[in-house]
Amino acid sequence: MLERGIALLSIGLVAAFAWWLGLPAALSSHGSGAPVGDRAHPVRPIRPPTHDKATHDTATHDAPNDAGERGGVGVPRRAVRVTVVRLVDGDTLIVRSRVAVPGVLAAGETRVRLLEVDTPESVESGAPVECYAHRATAELARLAPPGSEVSVLPDLDLLDPYGRTLLYVWNARGDFVNLQLVRSGAAEAVLYEPNDRYIDVMRRAEAGARASGVGLWGRCDYFGQPA
Repeated sequence: MLERGIALLSIGLVAAFAWWLGLPAALSSHGSGAPVGDRAHPVRPIRPPTHDKATHDTATHDAPNDAGERGGVGVPRRAVRVTVVRLVDGDTLIVRSRVAVPGVLAAGETRVRLLEVDTPESVESGAPVECYAHRATAELARLAPPGSEVSVLPDLDLLDPYGRTLLYVWNARGDFVNLQLVRSGAAEAVLYEPNDRYIDVMRRAEAGARASGVGLWGRCDYFGQPA
């Protein structure tokens, strides 16, 4: 009986010792975040979506510096400075660059159509002047008067079907001209695919202008109404 008791006691001590040795290792494995069993998969960092086209990568991938800007979206670091020559209407202007900037504009004068906005027509051949068209042109003149310097930036597609250069524009004060036209009710937000860099903020600005009845939304029955 004594020998049997000693044997059982020995087995218990060995088991207890083995358990004691295994517990710290198990605790170390779980506490350090080491993968266990089927959870042993690599964790990949989440990255924000980006446009894949090379033109967008080279011209517009710099994040806007929008802290404290009155326009709501600051001037991107890669924006190119040009001079306003004259205005065509509320959403089209002529600018001049002293040098060619590949992927943006040529040297000399360039006809620029503002991206993601549309203003009432005032110069379309054979069509009547639309409600608020002249006021929209006056608003563009206030934001980007002839002779002033502005900063411009393309999106994915550089040209529209009419050969106009499609650009975002910021004035010397840092105001985002495209956005300010929408905020003031001088323009509506329009998506020109695939150029969608700022379309969300444009649409929010239009919703705010409509709700407040500013600009054309308080003076015209509908966008495009003949004057």
